[in-house]
Amino acid sequence: MHLVFKPHPERQRGFTLIEMVTVIAIIAIIGTMSTGFIRTSIASYVSTEQNLDLAAQADFALRKISRDVRNALPNSIRVSNVGANQFLEFVPIAGAGRYRAGLISDGNGDFLNFQTADTSFDVLSPGIDISSGSKLVIYNLGVDKADIYYSPASDNNTADITSLGSNIQRITFASKQFPQASPNNRFFVVRGASSYVCDVDNGELVLYSNYNILQSQPSSIATLDSLTTKQIVVNGVSACSIRYAAGVLQRSGVVTIALRLNRGNASARLMHILTVVNSP
Repeated sequence: MHLVFKPHPERQRGFTLIEMVTVIAIIAIIGTMSTGFIRTSIASYVSTEQNLDLAAQADFALRKISRDVRNALPNSIRVSNVGANQFLEFVPIAGAGRYRAGLISDGNGDFLNFQTADTSFDVLSPGIDISSGSKLVIYNLGVDKADIYYSPASDNNTADITSLGSNIQRITFASKQFPQASPNNRFFVVRGASSYVCDVDNGELVLYSNYNILQSQPSSIATLDSLTTKQIVVNGVSACSIRYAAGVLQRSGVVTIALRLNRGNASARLMHILTVVNSP
């Protein structure tokens, strides 16, 4: 006797050609849709990262300007614009302290005399470091002769310092009769002027440092290039605005800076408002 097994009818079923083509078409459609979605997501991510990176660079640039301007000599900030280019000039403080304003009780002490030309005084605050080329500034009001930019320099409130070194306790300088005394007996030491320039023509924010202090603000790239070398702070500058409200004496001035950067499809626009102390 021979036993014959017949396959179950359900086990003989398979995929028809039409079903296979339909499945392949559906998978292709889903793959195409997924690819487009992934491509869009990646492009959006890359664009966001580029914008964030550009915003971070703009923020770094504005914070650097803010830090330097807050360390500026009171009433030394000057702002001008030539076309789309913006110029922000200031005189950085290299040192500061208080000078002796009169003799001590035993009749000794080197005080700063405002009634006649003087050449030295005792430092009442901790000693300061002074390097070559430093100038002494007393009571910079930014008006008349009490102004570091006043010309001729022989009639303004600055003098060339001759005592150089570390921890200076007695400052000596070229003979000078300063025009006005500081109510708080304060003095400042400076070495030169600096300028931040939004060079929109070349798409750069640049810094020019430690050049000779001039009566008129340098307001051209060519002039500043002739005075010192530049340091590029950030590239991609497409627009810039710098405004300065000096306020009144013994009050704070306000500097407003708006900066826009563009690089490829990325764009960032930031604005900083900072106060500067104008009390000399």
